[in-house]
Amino acid sequence: MSVKTMRVMPVEGRVTIDPQTGDAIPAAGQLVPRNAYWCRRIAAGDVTEVVESAVAKSTKQRGDK
Repeated sequence: MSVKTMRVMPVEGRVTIDPQTGDAIPAAGQLVPRNAYWCRRIAAGDVTEVVESAVAKSTKQRGDK
């Protein structure tokens, strides 16, 4: 079974700790599991989910730069 993931980045002025690593989420964002913990952090306004555009995804899949 594969684990679904999402990329999150902290909201300006907030520090959110990744419970698996004990480190703060970097300002550039981090890939995390899509689970109840991270969904609660999004709902609380601690982090935002980074949504890649469909164009960026297709370009990434082809290996273009």
